Amino acid sequence: MNKKEQLMDAFKEAISWGADYFAVSIETKGNPELEIIVNPFENLQNKMEYYKNAYDDNLVLKTYDGIKIVGACGFDKDVEWETILETLNKPFV
Repeated sequence: MNKKEQLMDAFKEAISWGADYFAVSIETKGNPELEIIVNPFENLQNKMEYYKNAYDDNLVLKTYDGIKIVGACGFDKDVEWETILETLNKPFV
């Protein structure tokens, strides 16, 4: 299973159990730390389609190779931020 398929599976799983939010961690050229993007449940279907079309199978942005998705997770509002960060720091393989 390639990285994009893993991301799509993570989205589908989060949608199926009704996660309050979905986050992706992004490596950006020139920045020392990961960028984290969080979307509410209501946006997940549209975001999943965007990521499917905008990123290649290795989760590198098609229009600029300095941006890459490295991790993702769905979560509920009561989950501690540290737990979310631990999950986002586990890269797709």
